[in-house]
Amino acid sequence: MHVPPHLSGSPHGASHGGDATSPPPGRRIRRLYLLTAALLQYPGDPDFWADLPSLRDQALRDGWPELARCVDRWLAGDALALARVYVESFDLHPGCALYLTAHECGESRDRGHALWLLHHQLQSRGWEPELRELPDFVPALLEYIAMDWEGACQIQLPHRLGRVLAAIAETLGTGHPYAPPFQLTAAHLPAAAANPTSPTPAQVDNTVPYPLLVTDPDDTG
Repeated sequence: MHVPPHLSGSPHGASHGGDATSPPPGRRIRRLYLLTAALLQYPGDPDFWADLPSLRDQALRDGWPELARCVDRWLAGDALALARVYVESFDLHPGCALYLTAHECGESRDRGHALWLLHHQLQSRGWEPELRELPDFVPALLEYIAMDWEGACQIQLPHRLGRVLAAIAETLGTGHPYAPPFQLTAAHLPAAAANPTSPTPAQVDNTVPYPLLVTDPDDTG
């Protein structure tokens, strides 16, 4: 997924204002979501490295110096080493998985239905997740909430992502190479702003406490 380092035009649904507890973020914050989505792509992709200088420049223009410093450290380091850190952190550590329902449902059987329903909900808003990723891939969902805040609020995606990003940031720790995008973005999502220390749903039980696992209206059985 290639995420542009800027927002052009008006995002879908921006004029409607989401819900009463989650007013739509400004253009600068939506660009932060897109920046983080781009920075969380796998660093083994050559396009990732080609995009980094422009992403760093966008971070500086928008007043996110911590992100710019993060990118500078990546550019000054070893590409293979960063790819290893990415795999070890996000692919091999369940507490840092980049998949929303993995945090919400854990390894319970509910996750399959949660993935199916999320895919259906995104499609109903005209958003087609990439085939190479599951529909709950966090970078893709960050891109989605930047472009369709109203639709995202209907399934509480900003709050859900805020909780998960805050939990990942805490697990990674301040000195981790990937900590800044998680820390900064979590601080600009509703759940993190309201209660940054609240646990993720998977830490409470194996059910999803959101209107995600609901009975399919087409299921009459």
